[in-house]
Amino acid sequence: MNKIVVVIAFVLGLLGGLFVYQLYLWGYSLPMSITASPTTTTATTTTTISTSSHVVRLEITYAYASWDENNNQWTITLKVKNTGPSDAIIDKVFINGRRIGSYVSVMAMEPSLPYTLEPGKETVFKIMIRHGEFMHGQTIEVKLHTNQGKEYPKQVTLP
Repeated sequence: MNKIVVVIAFVLGLLGGLFVYQLYLWGYSLPMSITASPTTTTATTTTTISTSSHVVRLEITYAYASWDENNNQWTITLKVKNTGPSDAIIDKVFINGRRIGSYVSVMAMEPSLPYTLEPGKETVFKIMIRHGEFMHGQTIEVKLHTNQGKEYPKQVTLP
């Protein structure tokens, strides 16, 4: 009988831990306080689950690159929609893991950052890059970063 109780307690503890970890992945905070004495241990967990204004979901609906022969540059176009319940603040853009400002070849970006995208709204980002650090036929990863640390990557092949 004792072994059954131990196994049941172990399984319940494991399931509870997985539940708490899943909540963590979803972005919920789980404040926890633990008090211990030589003979007993008491743990209290308070879970706050709400439709917080901190939930951000972006969808890059399309991404492509076009070549402008007259200006010797590509224009990378990303159409982005905010599918979450709160404002998304896009504060950084990366190309192949580097911030766009670290490239000499990146000419401009429209609209400028930081950019706030309201729920249900969409916008089009355009990044102009020159030939040099990038080559025709190269596949690059363009990644949007929000002020909450979420990242939204998309691969684009330069024609």
